[in-house]
Amino acid sequence: MQVRFVSAPPSFNAKINFQPSGAAVPPGYLVDAGQVFAARGNGLSCGWNANTTGEVRDRNVSNSPDPRYDTLIQLQKPTNPNASWEIAVPNGTYTVRLVASDPSIFGDVLRTNVEGA
Repeated sequence: MQVRFVSAPPSFNAKINFQPSGAAVPPGYLVDAGQVFAARGNGLSCGWNANTTGEVRDRNVSNSPDPRYDTLIQLQKPTNPNASWEIAVPNGTYTVRLVASDPSIFGDVLRTNVEGA
């Protein structure tokens, strides 16, 4: 038996930075500023289960000169106590890299579930 692919399986790669819409965008990243899940007009559909634009932060602290680690969205706040973020992706197996922190707070304990893991 011989298997032949007519076309290669689709590849997908997305780099999202959670930040205020007016902050400098890291090269190669797209911005998520806390909007509800929807098509973004850039080929992606992604967003939050509720509006979290009021929880977006840009710390501008000296110990975090890289904007990827200086910007964030605070989760599980009273405005969205069960915050969740989604992105529509093609079927497949993915490697997910998640960085979570707040450069102005030391000793946080952060827990994040990615697809239940």
